[in-house]
Amino acid sequence: MKQLILVVGIVLLSSLISHSALGQKSYALGVGGGVAIPVGKLSNTQKTGYNGNVALAIGVSELPIGLRFDGIYNMLPLRTTPAGGLASSDLRIIGALGNRLRCSSSPDITAF
Repeated sequence: MKQLILVVGIVLLSSLISHSALGQKSYALGVGGGVAIPVGKLSNTQKTGYNGNVALAIGVSELPIGLRFDGIYNMLPLRTTPAGGLASSDLRIIGALGNRLRCSSSPDITAF
């Protein structure tokens, strides 16, 4: 729970900071989090937990391509061990993603 409060605090503080040259940066940093809800048979042994993610997108302003890296953390605490069931523990999942981006800076292009 302390980690969740820390992540939320960092997100709130970073949203208050503004920069005058945001359009000139060739990178972007994102932080997010939320609730992780177990479903199906997993909800018998695990309680509602939390998740967090961090994203870093990098590119060069002269080129229409870039890279994005995401790190993900999920935690579902143990509810109780079912009667006659096997001992269990908190469920933690860590993941990483990498993406290639194609960016368009033209304001004339729309989705519809």
